[in-house]
Formats: sequence, structure tokens, C-alpha cells
Amino acid sequence: MRVTISILDPFDPPELAAIYAEPSDDERLRAVVDLCLSQMGSGRGWLFQIHSPLSPQRVVLRVGVDLPGATLVSPDLERWCVEGDVRPLSPESPEAKALGPSAPPGPWWLIPIVSMGAPRAVFFVAGPGPEQRDGALFAQRALASALAREHQRRLRGYLWSAFEQSADPLELTDKSAILLWVNQAWERYTGYRAEEAIGRGLAGLLRNPAQPAHDDAFYAFTMETLSKGRAWTGAMVSRSKSGERLLQEVTVTPVVTSDGGELNLATRRDIQHRERREAALMQAHHEFRGVLAALPEGVAVLQNDRVYFANQALLQILDRPLELVVGQTFESLVAPDARAELGAPSDGPRTVPLQRPDGSVRFCEITSAGQVSFEGRPAAIMVAHDISEKRIAQEQLALADRLSAMGTLAAGVAHEINNPLSYVLGNLELLRETTMGRLPESERDALTEALEGVQRIRRIVAELKSFTRRDSEPRLEAVDASTLLTAACNIVLNEIRHRAHLVHDFEPGLAVLGEEGRLLQVLVNLLLNSAHAIPEGDGRRHEIRVASRRLPGGRVALSVEDTGRGIPAELMPRVFEPFFTTKARGLGTGLGLPISQRIIRDLEGEIRLSSAAGVGTKVTVELSEAAPVPPRPRPRAPNVAPAPAGRILLIDDEPGVLRALSRILRDHQVRSASGGPEALALLEADPLVDLVICDVMMPGMTGVEFYEATRERWPALADRFIFTTGGTFTDRTTRFFEQQRRRLEKPFDPERVLAAVREIFGAAAPQSKESS
Repeated sequence: MRVTISILDPFDPPELAAIYAEPSDDERLRAVVDLCLSQMGSGRGWLFQIHSPLSPQRVVLRVGVDLPGATLVSPDLERWCVEGDVRPLSPESPEAKALGPSAPPGPWWLIPIVSMGAPRAVFFVAGPGPEQRDGALFAQRALASALAREHQRRLRGYLWSAFEQSADPLELTDKSAILLWVNQAWERYTGYRAEEAIGRGLAGLLRNPAQPAHDDAFYAFTMETLSKGRAWTGAMVSRSKSGERLLQEVTVTPVVTSDGGELNLATRRDIQHRERREAALMQAHHEFRGVLAALPEGVAVLQNDRVYFANQALLQILDRPLELVVGQTFESLVAPDARAELGAPSDGPRTVPLQRPDGSVRFCEITSAGQVSFEGRPAAIMVAHDISEKRIAQEQLALADRLSAMGTLAAGVAHEINNPLSYVLGNLELLRETTMGRLPESERDALTEALEGVQRIRRIVAELKSFTRRDSEPRLEAVDASTLLTAACNIVLNEIRHRAHLVHDFEPGLAVLGEEGRLLQVLVNLLLNSAHAIPEGDGRRHEIRVASRRLPGGRVALSVEDTGRGIPAELMPRVFEPFFTTKARGLGTGLGLPISQRIIRDLEGEIRLSSAAGVGTKVTVELSEAAPVPPRPRPRAPNVAPAPAGRILLIDDEPGVLRALSRILRDHQVRSASGGPEALALLEADPLVDLVICDVMMPGMTGVEFYEATRERWPALADRFIFTTGGTFTDRTTRFFEQQRRRLEKPFDPERVLAAVREIFGAAAPQSKESS
């Protein structure tokens, strides 16, 4: 079997015939033919012809087997190529007859080649069965691919010629702005030969480092735009090899190559004829940038909703370098949970939380200057005024106001409770003293339980007053650790009881150096945080452990530990950050821990937090150890050393208190007054008084005012006052009461009252005895 491959006519233009003339291509075609012949079997021949893409009537290549003189002529050839169908040829068709008598037996097949969307050639295949068609289809695909590659090669040649002969300077760079190719116009424009430029960076060739025409933000925005796959166009100032200043309009287009590489194709168009106008415009832009850069407020210029320019003040607010801000959308700089609110209409400045890379936020008042022209393009200017410190101060002031109001309310509640509590406690104590031995056991138990209940109410009111007491400066004093922790637990016990069981783990005899009211605020906040970290209704499984421990170096640790949900590790660095909270929206201000941290630092202590998600959280407060607080001495029983009988003036606006005190002081001569004016009238009538027991807070005339009036008219009585109170409401009365050596806080029991009376009567005999 003989195979003939011959080139009858070349392609037009001539160079396109090279693909078939080169040995490698000739060998490829021969291999295709050999494969087809092997599939057809021995003794069976075939024929195909390849026609010129430019003229289907011109035969370019004929490959045949034992068919030395076969020719094909058909007016339908071009139509068949366009339709692209594989069709059989009947023996009666002109094409089949054109195969000649020496053609192999039919059927015959017509297989067109369509490459790049246009007819390129046609196969005529003769053979006895479909295997000849299948072999030809294999050859069809191979030759169609070769023709497509040839088309691409021709196209690349055209483009290369077009780029090289373009009147505009063209350059091709990689993503790092390293030159890969330049055309002849670029060489003429810049003065650099291609061999001098290729492989070097544009910045080193065309920028003047001594006098930069653009700042870093300009180039950063350009590269950011290209990295997003968008073309960039703008005016640019460069320099030639000789140092000449070049003013041009540059268009840079990102290009993705067939192998996935990323390049940039730039066109530079000389606009030197507009130099004066452009120079003036650039100067104005430069000065405008300088003004914006010098502003103390954060400024961002947005183009196409992306940051084109950011001044140093804004970068400090965001705690980000310029390259991580330019090119970003303004929305991406806002905390995620506040982005949905950006689209809402606003008539004035809007408070927006801007997020830093570490997740912290800075609250800013954002003002829009509207649409302006910035460097020749439409833009929007956003001004950000950082109000984070102001917001913290406002939140702290609001919290202080709430605490102050709570303190005032607590003082009022304490006053109203303590007055009736005083005579309830006094009367119960009197009953126990006078009748306990004569009562049946069940009634003695009832009386004892009543006294215990009153004492519990008394402790709760005292702890509430301590919690709400505020001083402008911390006063460091010894505070008993166990008493402090117990008071905090009692205040929040109702919040804890349905969530966890409370465990006390106190080391006895410990005292810390601090301020009771502020330490109570911190511990109550820590206990509430622990309670809120545990779901309600699962109190048997969870616990909150409150502990105190002595540490080396004269320190004491107070800790609150829970088995709640814990804090994820990625959020731990932010727990003391103002306004950050892990609680659900609306359940926390994010100020509890920051304020607690500030209080502990003011008290010269430290606060630490450790947590694990799903395990729990432990907060430890370290303070300096103080000398143990001595236990309050219990006054001696009244019958141990009875005080001499004297004349006592009682002043209180609560009748029940007066009656209870009168019963307690039944061994003395007692006169009672319901207020300061009535007491003054009694003294006017009979000034012979050994002791005055006076309430500080009374309507009309306070105890302070009564004392001052008495001191002026009866100076000898000034040192024979015992002051009582169920709560003070003003700074003056608070300071006055705390300065008194002899004072009784309501509710008081008989022993404390009698001990105070004995103290005065022991220092000097009653006037009534002296006079007698």
C-alpha cells in the first residue's frame, strides 16, 4: 500500500504554508495518515484533500493511497464546509464519481473542517465501512487544531506588528511594575532603548526620587485598582532618560495570560500641550492634599465608593497603614454589626464604630462633605471626629448619675426602713429582756426568730447603703474580706439562686486595703457577670465560687469563678475594652469590666481574667493586705454596770422611735420632742439636761441646725450629744454625721444605746445629781 503526501499549492500569503512544509508538521500529518490506514485494514485505500482556507477551490494538500490521479471538483464544496455536517456520498453523486474507477468501494464520506468559526478544508473519504469515517474524524480533529494554532500565530503576528508600530508609547509589565516589553514609540518618548529598560522597575526609570510628583497614596491607589482587575486611567508626571519632565495620560489595563499569569499593559499619551493647565491643577491637588493631610480630624476621599485618599489622623484612628486603607470600601472599615445602618438616611453627623485590625472599635462622628471634584474626578469627602473618649466619659457619667440616683433612693429607703426598724428592734429586745423567762418555749422561739429576721433586714439595708456610697477620691482603709464578699453575695443572691449554687471559700482573718463601697461595686459586677454567663433553671449543675486567699508578698486575692459558657480565646484580649461585651445586644453596656479595672487600679490593685469557652470564667482581684479588722466589741449588758440616772432629751420625727428609746431609757428622766423647734422650746423652758439624743435627718430643722443653735445658746451641751440616723441625704449631713464620735445608726438595739449613754455619764456625772 503506497501513501502519497504532496503540497500542490501554497497558502496565501505564502508564509502560512510553512506549517505544512516544516518536517515536524509533515511528520505529524504522516503519523495521522498512518493511524487512519491502520484502522482501515489491509488492502483498502482512502483519499482526502485539504483545500485552501482562502479559496475552497484550490487544492493545497492531497494525501492518497494508490490513487495517483484522483481529483475532486464540486460546486457545493464551500456550502458543505459552512454547514459542517458529516454526510455520506452516494455512488451517483458527482463527488463519488470524481473519485474515479480506481477508488475503493463505497460508501464514501464527506467530512468538513471548520476552525475558528470558518470553513478551512474538506475531507473526502472512501471506504467500505464506518471505520474509515472514524479514522478520518480523528485526522479531522488533529488538522483542525493545527489550523487553529496557525490562525492564532497569524493573529499574534498582526498584534505584534500593531503594537510595535503604534504611535503611542506602549509598555508591558508584571505585577511588580517590572518592564517586560516596550515598543519603538516608548523608546523614542522616554529616551531609553529596549535593552536598557526591560527587566528594570518603572519607579527606578521614570520617577524622580528627589522631587516626587506624586505621593505614595497615588501609586498605592493605582496598584490597588489594578489588583482588583480594573483598568486605571489618569494623569501622571514622569521623567525621561535625559531628565526631561514628561506629562502624559496613562491608561493601565490588567491582562491575564493563557497560563494564568497577570500582567499590566500601559499606554502613555503625551499631553505636554496641556502642561500649564495640568501643572496648575496638580499644584492645586497637591495643596488640597496637604490641607487635608494636616487636619486633626480623620479625612477620607472616596471615589467609586472606595477610599482614594486618607490622612494621617484617620490612619491613627483605624490603627492601619495606608496600604490597608486605600482601595477599601468605607463599609469595610466599619464594625460588622453596624454596617446595616449605614444606608439609613441621616440629616447630620452620624456616630459610627470604626473597627481596628485587632477587633477593637473607635466611635467617630462621621460627616459627609458631599460630592466634590478631587484630582479631576468625582469624589466624596468623609470627615471622622473621634469621640471614643467623650463617649466613655459620657457613659461613665451616666453610670455615675444612675449610681448617685440609686444611692439617693437607697438612702431614702434606708431612712424609711430604719426608723420603724429601730422601734421594732428596740421593742423586741425589750420584750426579750423583760418577758423571755416567763414565755412558753414556742413563744420564746417566735420572739427569737422575729429578732433574727429584723437583724437580717438591718444587715441588708446596711450593705445596700455601703454599695451606693460614693467618694470623689478613694479612701484606703482596712476592709474585712469575708464581710465584703458576703455583702456582695447577699446583694445579688436573688440573681444567682436560679442559675447556680453559691460556694463560699473564705480564708479567715483576711483584710484588704481599699474602699468598701467601690470594692462592693466591683464584686457585685463580677458576680452579675458570672450569673449572666449561666442559663436560668440549671442551678444544680452550675456553681459560682467566691473565694479569698492570702498571697505571698503581702497581697490578698479575691476571686469569683463560674462554670458558665466562658469566653472564646480570640475575644480574650478585648474583655477590658470599653463598650465590648459578650452579652446579647441590649443586655450589657461593655463598661462593667473597664470601670472595675479602673477602680481596682485606683485602689492600687490588679484585676485578671482567665476563661475557656464552654468551661467557665475566673476573675481575680489582687489588693494589698491590711491589718485584720478588730471585731466590734459587744457593749456590756445594761445590768452589769448601770449608768447613773440622768435627764435625757430625745429628738426624732418618728414617734415610734421616741417611744422605743423611752422604753430603753426607762431608768432615766426622759423628755421627747418631734423636731428641732419643739426641742428648743423645751430647753427654753428647762435647760437642765444631761444628754441629748438627736436624729440628724428631720423635716423643718435638721439635727445639724439644731446642734448649731444649741451650741450657741447652751455651750455646755455641745459635748453631750448622741446623734442618730437612718440615712443621710446631703453632703453636709453626711460629713457632719461621720465626724461625730458618738453616733448611732438605725436600727439600734438597746445594748448599743445604753452603752453610748454610759460612755457620756461615765465621763461626767449627770447635772441633776450635781445640782441635788
